Amino acid sequence: MPLSDMHKKKMTKNLTILAAIMGWVAVIWIITMIKIKAGMQ
Repeated sequence: MPLSDMHKKKMTKNLTILAAIMGWVAVIWIITMIKIKAGMQ
């Protein structure tokens, strides 16, 4: 089954959403690490 334009658009959208979620997780992780380090001092 060949990939149509619709498949390519959905794949691009899915990858964009995945990147946004991963970015949000990274921000939360960084903030958590900063808070843990600040609490240890």
